[in-house]
Amino acid sequence: MEQSDNKYVEVAEKETNMVEQIAAKYLPYWPLLVLFVLLSLSAAYVFLRYATPVYEANAKIIIKDDRRGSDDSKIMDQFNLIASNKSIENELEVLQSRALMEDVVKKLFLYAPIWQQGKVKKSDAYLLSPIVVEARNTDSMVETEKVNFNYDYKTKTVLVEGKDKYPVNQFVTTPYGVLKFTPNPHYLPSPSEADKQFFFELGNPSVVASYIILALKVASAKQSAILDLSYKDVIAQRAVNILNTLIKTYDVKSIEEKNILSINTLSFITERLNLL
Repeated sequence: MEQSDNKYVEVAEKETNMVEQIAAKYLPYWPLLVLFVLLSLSAAYVFLRYATPVYEANAKIIIKDDRRGSDDSKIMDQFNLIASNKSIENELEVLQSRALMEDVVKKLFLYAPIWQQGKVKKSDAYLLSPIVVEARNTDSMVETEKVNFNYDYKTKTVLVEGKDKYPVNQFVTTPYGVLKFTPNPHYLPSPSEADKQFFFELGNPSVVASYIILALKVASAKQSAILDLSYKDVIAQRAVNILNTLIKTYDVKSIEEKNILSINTLSFITERLNLL
């Protein structure tokens, strides 16, 4: 029993000596440890305070194959799966095409982003700006990096660069082209926000479309006619708007192509009948 107690005392003494050695080794550096902790907490606060979160919007679209429907076409599809998959792949490329995305950019006026200057950095004012900027002809507008403006909530006018005042809801001639300032459909009226100064930029829709495509993902499952679309943006509402407008624009383009094909087919048949 005494031997067991002696072993316990020896173990306790060793643990105590180890603690004392560690304390003696690192205790002189405690100010550095405290400083390191404070710097880490400060860095974490700054990162959380000014980091921009990114949101992802998702959507699904069904690609209809016009060849399907008849018994003959169904039998042929069983022997020609490559053709069906190729059709899906073609539509996948169309949805990611710059031409289609450029139409989306023009419909949502994404070529004219609006910003609000903060104390440290500028912030995206897609939801904060009381107005949006539309160009009558994007080919003739002057590309610019920063145009300051203020919105007068009472008179419904826009003061550009502190000297030129323009009304809303009508095209006006500006040094940057023929523009129209319209109320932002996503903005909740707030006089305190409206008095703040904003600035907008004007960019090439084709270039803007190229950047948006980089954040767009379109994928399909094997042997499936469903395409999954996803888009990441710092503004959740804008991500949703881009996907919705992309799908609507794709549907319109598909209908237009079908109508053109029908007209050409009917014209060809009519011409052959006339010859007969």
